[in-house]
Amino acid sequence: MATTTTTPSEMSIKNVFMLIAGCIILCAVASWIGTLFTMDGVDGWYTAIHKPSFNPPNAVFPPVWFALYTMIAVSLFYVLRTHHPNKNLAVGLFLAQLILNVAWSLFFFKLHFIGTAFIEMIILLALLITYYIVVKPIRPIAAYLFIPYIAWVAFAAILTANIWALN
Repeated sequence: MATTTTTPSEMSIKNVFMLIAGCIILCAVASWIGTLFTMDGVDGWYTAIHKPSFNPPNAVFPPVWFALYTMIAVSLFYVLRTHHPNKNLAVGLFLAQLILNVAWSLFFFKLHFIGTAFIEMIILLALLITYYIVVKPIRPIAAYLFIPYIAWVAFAAILTANIWALN
């Protein structure tokens, strides 16, 4: 089925701005909650545990996550502007992955459940791939915006597995 997208003439500039702002705010709130969980552990517990040699320096994570959250917010914006029969499924998958993204920080940094965080991350990775598959026919650019996120989560899953094995 062909996807139709709301054009700027059908949607006021104010409404387009409000929609993109809402997508960015949603992702920013998720990032903020995840950061709250992360800050509990990154300065204490995390510095003391064993990490593999390929563990990036802590300074790498904030700019990477900023870029990833920006891209996924734009992906959601593109999906929300369509009139595709799978739009609601895509939005549901998006929200579920966002919740799992935040949950990883809770499990890993706050609760120190490294094994649970790893298993949760595998589920997150499967959900991200499912989102990509569902969204690609709806709006290809929205799916492509998830590729760096999928790659990062795959790397993070490998990193988490190694941290789990070392500790």
